Amino acid sequence: IVNTDLGWCLLYAGHGGEAVDQFRKTLEIDPKYVSARWGLGASYAQQRAFKDAVAELKLAVTLSEGSPLISGHLGYVYGLGGLPADAKGSLAELNTLSARQYVPSTALALVYTGLGDKAQALEWLGRAVDEHDFSLVFLDVAPWFETLRAEPGYESLRRKMQLPDRSAVAR
Repeated sequence: IVNTDLGWCLLYAGHGGEAVDQFRKTLEIDPKYVSARWGLGASYAQQRAFKDAVAELKLAVTLSEGSPLISGHLGYVYGLGGLPADAKGSLAELNTLSARQYVPSTALALVYTGLGDKAQALEWLGRAVDEHDFSLVFLDVAPWFETLRAEPGYESLRRKMQLPDRSAVAR
């Protein structure tokens, strides 16, 4: 867990290459550790190594027995990697799954972000705020939401969450 958490911290800090190395080291210890597979896939995506990202995230989805959040991340990578049909397939799967179980709104926001649909991504993040979705603790550092941070709706989300002003945090 500690090795994986270090990988996530490196990824959130913008050190994607170091995160890849850390997740790989962790997977040498336990090749089936879901969070490390997920982190490695997310790190590959940030380095624009989409084929490797898809492979890792597919394995993480399988190992997690279909985690909606990891499935959303896979859909994000499909969209980012120029595979919109696959990304839309991920949306359809998440919507179907939501009829049977809870699907975090951040999972859908991820896919819409990958597809470049900022309005829908922000809409789903707004729903995530209403749900008190735990993933939102990483909103300001998760690289996958970077493209949304300049949007006016993003600041509305931050205010709704009562996060401190970003200029005060940067000091």
